[in-house]
Order: sequence, then C-alpha cells, then structure tokens
Amino acid sequence: MPEIVIEVPEPWPLLNNWQRMHWHKRRRVCQQWAWWIRSTFGYGWARSSYQLPIQKCEVIAERYHGRSRVHLPDWDGLYGGMKPVLDALIPVSKKHPHGLGLIQDDSPEHIVSLKAYPHLADDKGSRSVIRIMVLDGEGV
Repeated sequence: MPEIVIEVPEPWPLLNNWQRMHWHKRRRVCQQWAWWIRSTFGYGWARSSYQLPIQKCEVIAERYHGRSRVHLPDWDGLYGGMKPVLDALIPVSKKHPHGLGLIQDDSPEHIVSLKAYPHLADDKGSRSVIRIMVLDGEGV
C-alpha cells in the first residue's frame, strides 16, 4: 500500500481554537497549511508517482504538542481541528480556495478511515505528521 508522508512544523489547531478564530485568521491558517503541505513535495508536485486526486485512502494524523502542555487534548478537539488539514488535501473549489487536489474529497467515500493520535512532543518538538495510505489499485 503506497504511503504519502507529510510533516508540518506546527501542530494543527484544536477545535476550540478553530471555532474562536476570526474568519480572516482561519483563512490565513488554511493558506499556511496548504503551503506547508505543498512544500513537502517541492518541485515533484506535478510529477508525482500517484494519480491525483487519490480516489480512496486512509489518513492517519499525529499531532505532537509542545512540552509545556501537561494534558493531551480531548478527542473532539483533536478531530475537529483537522479541518484546515483536510481542506488543504482536497481539490480547489469556491469553498476551499487553498485545496491542493491530493485527495478527491474528504467524505467517507474517499477517506475510508481517518485516525488522529495526540502525542507529547519528543526531541523533534511540536509538529504534525499526516500519513495518506493509498488503497490498492486506487490512485497509483
């Protein structure tokens, strides 16, 4: 099963932070996530070995929190805050102007499994790691 690994230098926002953001700041966060994800691929974006957009996949996301944080976030905050990440992975549309077109859509029809795991930061510090597992025969 082919895998795409995206490492971003910031943890994605939690749901409580996302809901309280001004719309303009949300837009900037979405734009920043799109740039971070795109920078992972460098100049190889257009020459990817995957047929884009990917039709069926599994997404596993790991959010590493800074050491100053004592408790891990609750599950609804963790999953709810993934919105800018998923919006950056789908194709450009009026609702998602910063979409990159990696995955056809963020619906369960295309992302058959979405898992998120919280971790306290290790030696590499705060970050997010997104793994996209392309399901056999889809988008390869």
